[in-house]
Amino acid sequence: MQIKIRSFVLALALCNNVLAENQLYVAPTGVDTASGTVDAPLATLEGARDRIRELRADGRIEEGPIEVLIQPGRYELSSTLEFTEEDSGTELQPVIYRSIGGEVIVSGGRVLPEGKPLQGSHLLLPWTSGAKENVRLISLSSLGIHSGHLQSLRLNQSMPTIPLELFANGNRLPRASWPNDSWAVVNKNSNHGNHRQWRLEKKLPKSESSQAWACGFWENDWSSSFEPISIGADRETVTLSPSDAKNPSAIREGSRYRLCNLLSELDAPGEWYIDEAGQSLFYWPIEEGHAITASVLETVLSLYDVESVRFEGIRFESARSMVVEVVSGCDVHLKDCSIAQAGNVGVHLFRGKQHQLVGCRIATTGSSAIRVEGGDRETLTPCEHRIEACDIHDFSQLYLAGRPGVALYGVGVQVCQNHIHHGPDAGIALFGNEHLIENNEIDHVCRESDDVGGVYLANDPTYRGNVIRKNYLHDLGGFSKTGVIGIYLDDFISGTLVEDNYLVNTVRGIAIGGGRDNTVRNNRIVRCLAAIQMDARGMNWAKHQLGKNGPYSKLVEETLASSTAMLDAYPALRNLLDDEPGIPKGNVVSGNAFDSPIGVDLQGVDQKLVVLENNHRRSTKDLANASLQETLDAMGISLWSEPDPATPSPSDRTGKFTSVSN
Repeated sequence: MQIKIRSFVLALALCNNVLAENQLYVAPTGVDTASGTVDAPLATLEGARDRIRELRADGRIEEGPIEVLIQPGRYELSSTLEFTEEDSGTELQPVIYRSIGGEVIVSGGRVLPEGKPLQGSHLLLPWTSGAKENVRLISLSSLGIHSGHLQSLRLNQSMPTIPLELFANGNRLPRASWPNDSWAVVNKNSNHGNHRQWRLEKKLPKSESSQAWACGFWENDWSSSFEPISIGADRETVTLSPSDAKNPSAIREGSRYRLCNLLSELDAPGEWYIDEAGQSLFYWPIEEGHAITASVLETVLSLYDVESVRFEGIRFESARSMVVEVVSGCDVHLKDCSIAQAGNVGVHLFRGKQHQLVGCRIATTGSSAIRVEGGDRETLTPCEHRIEACDIHDFSQLYLAGRPGVALYGVGVQVCQNHIHHGPDAGIALFGNEHLIENNEIDHVCRESDDVGGVYLANDPTYRGNVIRKNYLHDLGGFSKTGVIGIYLDDFISGTLVEDNYLVNTVRGIAIGGGRDNTVRNNRIVRCLAAIQMDARGMNWAKHQLGKNGPYSKLVEETLASSTAMLDAYPALRNLLDDEPGIPKGNVVSGNAFDSPIGVDLQGVDQKLVVLENNHRRSTKDLANASLQETLDAMGISLWSEPDPATPSPSDRTGKFTSVSN
């Protein structure tokens, strides 16, 4: 009876040319020319967006929120789902796109058909044992899909659109590579005098193509790149090519690397290879009949100059660049959404004000899970974007260094009560001013890179006013046994407050790299080799950086010349360059408790320049005699998710590469 009454009310409203209850329905079985009622739903989110435009133009929308209610199903896009200023809501009438009754997937990818067994000339290719019987062939051109082209991936360059990738069960599947799940290492004297060349531990087949690439930590262990390679006539000698100024200039002895995109190494379930010339995909199924998704679109969801729009309970997935981009605008919210399978960044917030990600899951991204660029450093105007209660993991699977889980640029971003875990690089990196990092759990990050922190700040002495408090960081590191730091104020970072954090089982707890006016207080540091370290790099090996015409001196000069707000907010900057800028003055270290063999370690720093008060070394038993939850409660740390109580000792860690990236 209720259903009949509801249908009558909806029909009556439509007859009166008013959107019934300000609601539209969308379903996989719908039609975009339908009325949009629960009994006659639309077919797509684009259709709902366009219908709202029409209804507004005709004045057929009542007061109150406008809701698009999306029934469960998979919605594959043929083009990016775009919203512009005309799709905005208001504070009193937000536009809400919400899933109802089950999982809603909005995908920029395509579920591929089952491949065909190899036959004919394909059987003569250099297959490994078992591959000939198991590998399947899919013609991309017959599906109207183009693979795109591999490009170099380097730390200090703009991120290109990633070519087609494959995903299954929410996981990124690896290109055919060698080795499969670890690193090969460049051996001593293997480059024969050519510092861009080395000798393999195996021979590659003569039929191996020129489409081979390599991923490696070539010059150091804190930056990696993905580069094309050429294979020598002996099938053992490999050279990074082409040689240019942006390529790694030399390959160290001991460099970690992996060869990628080799047909002859398609030797395990889940691996794949694309012949770009023939647009043919060779794939070894995880299991027969198992569905795989190929990324097709560059971006899934795009919002430009949009205000007061909400997306709730929707999964956005599979993009060759960004899954979600929000440019300018105000008050765009993603709540309880899942953002996954990005070639580059999962969510990019660029400019704008008061955008929010709340309760979202962001995972399987090629670069950072979230990148925020907002606020105005010249005026210190905050963007007030907020990232809260999100589960952020398995990020930076293609860029293995220099791409944190959450990257913040600008002024005034709040990152609170998130769980950030399982990534090769930093959990959070801050570049700018007045950011708040509070009540987050960060663990199992920094697994591949070195000279890195769970929370990391670097590169500019004018990045001040940042607050890092009440976070729980634990079990950091993997490859590096010395260079992973819980909270790392690197390269003259100054004016930062680090307080009430609980750090467990990381190589070093907190480090100040030559900066000034930092306050480190009331932190508890357990099972770390060194608790708190501070150095005077501006007086020795990094002296040139803050000297006359040094790069950091220029940053200070340029910033202060353009920003009176900086001078008002941070008076210490007024005479920084005239006050022995390389000497780390004004730091305060107080009220910290630790069990580390090395407590407060002043490396070349005059103790008279540092305020040291009430720091205590205690036994591990004393620091860990309460349960984890009791400790967090006592420190006022309030986590959104249940904390992970497992804190294995450093000896339980391995440097084994566990990502499926390539």
